[in-house]
Amino acid sequence: MKDTLTEQPEKKLTHRIRQKRAKVSEVKTLLEKPDHEIDRMKLSVMHIRLLHEARERIKSKTIPSGPSSFNQSSSQFGDTNSFDPFEENYDNGRRENHMVENATKLNYHSYMNKQTRAKWSKSDTDLFYQ
Repeated sequence: MKDTLTEQPEKKLTHRIRQKRAKVSEVKTLLEKPDHEIDRMKLSVMHIRLLHEARERIKSKTIPSGPSSFNQSSSQFGDTNSFDPFEENYDNGRRENHMVENATKLNYHSYMNKQTRAKWSKSDTDLFYQ
């Protein structure tokens, strides 16, 4: 019975997983090239975005986050060739939420001098409908 359970065929990869792996390998090859050799006109917007995100993650990993991390930096970050831009465990949401909290929301209403609206009284409403 155990032999039949262990000899089950491998699950086939889904289409999305294959696409992600292809994108990861393409981004890795782009990361290995210097900036001046990459022709951005030939890349799709998705690849440019993925390349930019990957470089930001690598850059944030190489910058020490505190005074005590100087001695641990080489062993903690390891090899950058094993970087996976689609890594599920990467905690990017925490940093984005922190940035949103500090950002001030500005739009074209921010600098306008608008009068505050006054609430109509019941007599004003009745007068309007007559």
